[in-house]
Amino acid sequence: MNILRTCKKCGLIAQDEEDLEKFVTDMGSAYGKKNLCKKCDNARRHVEKPPYLRKCIYCGVEAHTEGDLEEFVNHSGAVHGKRNMCLECKKKIDRSPEREEQTKQRLYGVSQAEYIECMSTSHCCEICGSEQELVYDHDHSSTGLESFRGVLCRACNGAIGILGDKLSDLNRAVSYLKRYERKK
Repeated sequence: MNILRTCKKCGLIAQDEEDLEKFVTDMGSAYGKKNLCKKCDNARRHVEKPPYLRKCIYCGVEAHTEGDLEEFVNHSGAVHGKRNMCLECKKKIDRSPEREEQTKQRLYGVSQAEYIECMSTSHCCEICGSEQELVYDHDHSSTGLESFRGVLCRACNGAIGILGDKLSDLNRAVSYLKRYERKK
């Protein structure tokens, strides 16, 4: 028995020229045919699409319209530019104790318990006194508990970060402001 082609999906065998006509044409392949019969190729091409655009793999919520897609996590390389995870499930995962622990360890080199202990050292920003949006200020050149500097509000933390976290840069900013301070 002379086998010219065998379909890799269903196992159909082509033994002669007549049988080869049941296979997909591909001039770069032996005998000008792929190892895929036309029936299997057609079935592969006509897979029924699901009735939704995206479906969350965690909770099962479905996006049926472009507007519904706004409730899914962005991802530029994914279908419709969205991951198969809804925003609510992403929030739950990000707030899980395991994720919190991983985040604190990755960002600051401390455990969640150490982070909470450091943040409890002040109930307000150590620069401006604000009690809103308090964050963990740390020295970016080191990790662990020795990197903790204090509790700041997001605005003050961002301001010193923009100035490079260097005392010399902050002193130049203070000198500049003093030069143009209005006399009262």
